[in-house]
Amino acid sequence: MNLPIAIQLFSLRNTFPNDIEGTLQALKDMGYDGVEFAGFHGRSARELREICERIGIIPISVHITYPELCEKIDERIEEYSELGCKYVAIASMHREFHKGGEKHEGVYENIKKMSKRFRDRGMTLVYHNHGYEMCEYEGKRLHEWLFENMTEEELQPEIDTGWIELEVGEAERYIRKFKGRCDLVHVKSYYGHEGYDELVHSPDEIKPRHMYDFCNYEVGRLDVPAIARAAVESGAKWLIVEQDRPEPDHTELDSARININVLRSL
Repeated sequence: MNLPIAIQLFSLRNTFPNDIEGTLQALKDMGYDGVEFAGFHGRSARELREICERIGIIPISVHITYPELCEKIDERIEEYSELGCKYVAIASMHREFHKGGEKHEGVYENIKKMSKRFRDRGMTLVYHNHGYEMCEYEGKRLHEWLFENMTEEELQPEIDTGWIELEVGEAERYIRKFKGRCDLVHVKSYYGHEGYDELVHSPDEIKPRHMYDFCNYEVGRLDVPAIARAAVESGAKWLIVEQDRPEPDHTELDSARININVLRSL
């Protein structure tokens, strides 16, 4: 498996803010090629870019929610350009902004306009899914509604395999569905609690949060080799490690190390 590997820094949200340089150096030493930011924690974009350059790790992308991006789009464009990232990810866009939601009107056009502004500065806008995009409205998943209304130039999917797999069991299919359009793939594993496999829920609902949890690649249900293979065959440019929380007997850095070692062994 020859794709470069990054990590979403939300996976280290209790570690990274307290020791930014030390954490980035530790990730570089583990073999990570890049990082995806989830907040700057009091540092400027220029400072973070300089730290990354000094350590030799690439700031590939930034996560920001849809409302936050809309609120200060001018500042974000300048900030992310200063950081030097190639991708800007809409980290989440709650159901009220999706098709059928009370705040949906004008959302697609707004995304198109913001995308054009980022492209003019050499950045690509992508959309990171959670589980609720697998819910249906008028017989079609919210994720489908969104991407059927966007060109490949206007919006790329950042497929979060964990969320898709635990909701509908189709993560590999989704990667292949967007062949040539999905540069970034989030690799996230999970396990189900007792009764998970017997769950029955309607197409417009997500699975109850207490029925599953996230975990490292060694013990989770995600078929990591199949996901990596699909990403390579579909033209992805980066695999991105994400683990929402470590196991009780692991630190966040322990989990980061386990996960990259699994990917590097493929």
